[in-house]
Amino acid sequence: MFIQVDSLSKTFISHHQKTKVLNDVSLAIPQGSIYGIIGRSGAGKSTLLRCLNGLERADTGRVFFQKKDLMSLSQKDLRQARHDMGMIFQNFQLLKRRTALENVLLPLEFFKHSQQESLSKARKCLNIVGLSEKEQAYPSQLSGGQAQRVAIARALALETKVLLCDEPTSALDPKTSKDILSLLMTLNQTLGLTIVFITHDLSIVRDICTHVAVMEKGEILESGNVESVFSSPKTALTRDYVQSLFNSRVPQIIKERLSENASSKTSEVAFRLVFSGRNSQKPVISDLAQELGISVSIAGGALDHLGHSTYGTLVITVPHEKETCSQVKSYLEARQINVELLGYLA
Repeated sequence: MFIQVDSLSKTFISHHQKTKVLNDVSLAIPQGSIYGIIGRSGAGKSTLLRCLNGLERADTGRVFFQKKDLMSLSQKDLRQARHDMGMIFQNFQLLKRRTALENVLLPLEFFKHSQQESLSKARKCLNIVGLSEKEQAYPSQLSGGQAQRVAIARALALETKVLLCDEPTSALDPKTSKDILSLLMTLNQTLGLTIVFITHDLSIVRDICTHVAVMEKGEILESGNVESVFSSPKTALTRDYVQSLFNSRVPQIIKERLSENASSKTSEVAFRLVFSGRNSQKPVISDLAQELGISVSIAGGALDHLGHSTYGTLVITVPHEKETCSQVKSYLEARQINVELLGYLA
């Protein structure tokens, strides 16, 4: 793996109180991926990101980047390793008294590149992010989106292989945010840049990420390919995220009638189905009803896009008969459709 995190733990001490912000975190980030790390505020996302380039030192565990253990490097060697890692932040962190070009020059000056080489690289990076005409503008003369583009150009100046992004669009309006996300996707595709993206917004993960890790209270709840994690969430938090994102919540009119156990009054059974890829384009429900001769009612659902795949959710009800429920479940699972029993309807 390009970046490998093994059993990382970190505790902060403040006012004689200990707060464990990372608890035995392990993660594998493939080269060329856009890796989203999502979680609520305080989940430990930003601390984990800062551990990836050594801005924070973990108490225990290891971080490997290009087969080097960053935790074991001296400060001098760690600075050299950071040469290949750029970072952008929510609030841009540009120096107010330096122009856009001078801000991009900063890391090149730090690593003592020649003046001629530095100017050439800085101008090239500003051109990549579409801001060649703004090289003499100061941060106060730039819009939020332009300032973030300068920050991205600065992060690219050393021909970085990894871009670490700490909620870089949360301070931007929706249109500008979309433009920045589009730029990051372009950089990933054209430069082969590996991107690690911290966010609390699952729609960003849906739109641009290839992989995702879900964090809560300093731990990784689940991680992997975005499609597999979203299609078959293993934890309640991930299920909540997916349901809110893809409009797969159970309609209130169904929820009011649901019970966990069947009774003598039960008339129907409710299922939630998750489709992905080619299955989302097939008339599975009509085929099911026709082939099995079962009455199927659709109570709610939606289709959306997940990376390059189509993703769909449906809430259906079928008559409450043990054999019928078993047939429906077997039929759908045989077609690689995730089936969740929601409950019984009176």
